Amino acid sequence: LNTPISVSEVAGLAGGYLIVTAIGAALAWLATPRSPSATRRGVVGCVILGNNGNFGLPIALLALGQAGFDQAIVLFLVSVVVVFTVGPALLGAKESLGQAMLTVLKLPVSWALVAAPLIRLLDIALPVGVTRGAAMLAGAAVPMVLVALGVQMAHSTTLKPSPPTALAVLLRVIVMPLVAWGVAVVLQLPALTTASLVLCWA
Repeated sequence: LNTPISVSEVAGLAGGYLIVTAIGAALAWLATPRSPSATRRGVVGCVILGNNGNFGLPIALLALGQAGFDQAIVLFLVSVVVVFTVGPALLGAKESLGQAMLTVLKLPVSWALVAAPLIRLLDIALPVGVTRGAAMLAGAAVPMVLVALGVQMAHSTTLKPSPPTALAVLLRVIVMPLVAWGVAVVLQLPALTTASLVLCWA
């Protein structure tokens, strides 16, 4: 609610993220012309669906400070919508697009994404207990996602490298940050917004 981020910054971050997502999906699909459909969809998913929550938020706070962390939250919210809409279609989930959107609506972050701008625009003063509780939860967010990331890594299994895996890693780690930088330059985004967008895809 108190995040000092403007509407233009939100628009630039969201628009840039969606454009980079579309470009990344196209590159991943074109780079695997002879692979089976399931493999191609898997590569596309690995390239465009990142861990912008557990992994991205702490890194953004460390690398870019509080201002970068605020922008990383915006990118995380946009990525949540992408994950729960594009993700099921790519990774073979049986639920329809409508069911995927219903899943998005059930997420607390989706409601927060709608409520927070309204509260700020209408200049509604929330009770001290609510704001103090929200501040405590915000302070605990980064440590908790780091704990969750550690639990996920502890339960991860050893994967055998394969050409599609190597291609997905190459695209995600090397190509996508360059694509994000190029999109930021074309959109003429400010330096911090550019850094946040590139870091999100790094």
